[in-house]
Order: sequence, then structure tokens, then C-alpha cells
Amino acid sequence: MKLRHLDDWNESRRRVAGWYDDVLDGVDVPVTAEWADPVHHLFVVRSPARDELREALDAQGIQTGIHYPTPLHLQPALAPLLDHEPGAFPAAERRAREQLSLPMYPELAREQVAQVAAAIAASVPASSAR
Repeated sequence: MKLRHLDDWNESRRRVAGWYDDVLDGVDVPVTAEWADPVHHLFVVRSPARDELREALDAQGIQTGIHYPTPLHLQPALAPLLDHEPGAFPAAERRAREQLSLPMYPELAREQVAQVAAAIAASVPASSAR
């Protein structure tokens, strides 16, 4: 029953991601290659002040998520196989510390995206984005 709605939901997610792209400031947003047509199951931004930002958004009733908080080379199941110590992949470790998933679902309204963006702008100085 739900499969017939998939194309519309995916297009809605792309639209929501576009709204985020248009209004977000103070965080790094995902970059999409020209040839790509992503679904945006998640909308993950980056901020060196991720934890503070998450707390500020939570205080305003905006739920966020942290997906993949541990890079692969430090995952308990893979660490013995890969044999890499913390610090071996600093970019991956930094991304894991900085990533924050913003609200993302097909029914998200433009006004809600604007509310999230305003909360981020009030919480993180624009200079903290790379």
C-alpha cells in the first residue's frame, strides 16, 4: 500500500532538503553532486558545536539525532580486524563528533524548516561553519 506513495514522498524529501539548503546558516550542509538525485532519508549537518547546538534545539522542542557516532575503524566489531587506533582517521573521527541529523520527513512544512533554521542561527555563530 505504501509503495505507491514512495515517489511522492521522495520528491517531498528533496523539496524539504532544498528548503534547508536555502535557509540554513551556521552549519555545514550536505553537498549534492549535480548528477545525483538523493532521497534525503536523513538531513545531516555538521557543526563543531554539535552538542551545544543539539541542546539548544532540544530546549526549543526541536528533536535531532546523531547517526553513526562512532567511525567504522573504532566500532567494537571492526576495531580488532582493522587494527587502527583513535586518531588514525582524524577526518572521520571529526565528522562523527560534528554530525547532527535535523528533522526530515515528507510532511515537514516550509515554516517548520524556517523554525529549525532560526533556532540554529540563534544558537551557533555563522563563523563556526566551515
